[in-house]
Formats: sequence, C-alpha cells, structure tokens
Amino acid sequence: MDPGAMREQITIQRKSVTADRTGGRAETWATLATCWAAVRSKPSGEKMEDGRMNARTINAFTIWHDAAPTVTETDRILWNGEIWNIRGIYRSGTSVLTVQIDAERGVG
Repeated sequence: MDPGAMREQITIQRKSVTADRTGGRAETWATLATCWAAVRSKPSGEKMEDGRMNARTINAFTIWHDAAPTVTETDRILWNGEIWNIRGIYRSGTSVLTVQIDAERGVG
C-alpha cells in the first residue's frame, strides 16, 4: 500500500450501553480511533427492505494495522459526516501492515 494513498481521515466508533435513570438502556458511540485511510468504492446496488428499494453504498477503507487493532464488525466508521456500518474486516495474517474494512452506508 502506498502511504500517500491514505489521505482520508476516518473515525472508528464503538457502541456502549449504559443504564439510564429510568431503568432503561442508553446507547452511545465513543471514539475508538481516528486514523488515516485509503477509501475505494466497491460495487454497490439496491436492496429490498420493507417493501421498498433502498440504495446502498459499499466502500473499502484501508488503514494501518496498528491504527485500530481491535476493530470489530460491531463498530462503525464516521467519514465525511456519514455513518458507515462495518460489514467485514480483512487481515492477511499476523505480519500484515494494513487492514481492509468493508463498510456500508444506506442500511442499518
């Protein structure tokens, strides 16, 4: 990976659940890491949900491995003011320098 390709700053967020004052649950998102990434669009399309077509967009975010070594599929990415739900994390072994995170916008 060319280091110059990592020009986009992303924030990886993790959800935490706490009890609120009324006995319910409150969900918040906290920053896990802010790092530089190379962003590449992947083939996307539409998905039928609740009887209607919803557009979806998938991007591959490539980051340095040590930037967020504990990222999981339950985390999310904040990029350019938009929320991206992580769908897959691809590591190519223990000596790999980068990690590819596939994330989707347009669906929950």
